[in-house]
Amino acid sequence: MNKKLLAVLSFIIILNSCKKDDNNNGGGGGTTGGAQITGAVFLSSHTPGVKHSNYRLDSGIVAFPTAGTSLSFNYSNVSDTAKWSDTLLAPTNLTAFPAATYMIGFNQSTLGQNISLNRYYQATTSSWNILGDDYGALNVTVAQGSLSIAAQAVKATPVQTLANFPISYGDSIKQTSVSVLNATASATVPILGSITGPLTVTQTTTVNSKNFAWGTLKLKGYSDSMSVVVQKYSTDVKTDISSSNPTISALIPTILSQYGGTNGQTVTITTYRFWAKDKGLVMTLNSNGTANVTTGL
Repeated sequence: MNKKLLAVLSFIIILNSCKKDDNNNGGGGGTTGGAQITGAVFLSSHTPGVKHSNYRLDSGIVAFPTAGTSLSFNYSNVSDTAKWSDTLLAPTNLTAFPAATYMIGFNQSTLGQNISLNRYYQATTSSWNILGDDYGALNVTVAQGSLSIAAQAVKATPVQTLANFPISYGDSIKQTSVSVLNATASATVPILGSITGPLTVTQTTTVNSKNFAWGTLKLKGYSDSMSVVVQKYSTDVKTDISSSNPTISALIPTILSQYGGTNGQTVTITTYRFWAKDKGLVMTLNSNGTANVTTGL
């Protein structure tokens, strides 16, 4: 039973972590200094059918920036390790996500299963938001049991704001967004026999964002030095797993501890976005130190 539930819980945690590298309730009037990046500039490259060309820089190439003004960033003569492209898709589930303006498809393999979902975004002249994820039905069989996830739209409530426009030095976002994924677990337990019960994974994402630096940026793929504002975007993601089945519920803390975690554990993820005047989001520095650059903006 423990082995089976461990696999199931691990599967759900990994599945839900596909989400999250707000309802516009971030505060802070921008102070003077640095460029301003308008929502119109961002929208021009974030509509269905737009294809983004990207390359990746290895960890350690791009330094984690510090707060400041009149800074200089130069990554014009560095080696990239991978190139790829993304095409923004027209949203297909407007019933669940009526405010969506585009979506991106994601695929991930775990426990021998291919997991696919569509993430829905809203881009307007005032904000850029994650609305949620759309899952197809999925059934997974593991040792001594199975996991069933019905097709469902997992909505962020309120929507999670990624940025407010115009991007201005000194602006901030503070908000909390909640999403809930539902699944059903079945297992064969010695003496008790077969048991079935629901599993609910609730993720609470607390956003703390600050446009904390500005300066100039040189990047391979762009001929000119760009005026940029740097956004430090931190999320505290708390995951709670629960079940109304008392047997499953009682075992969740023990199994998570065997996996090196605790129920209600919080993970902090910080990324840095480099917003360029007249271009939009040209580079994202991930929490693991790698950086993704989008060219052609």
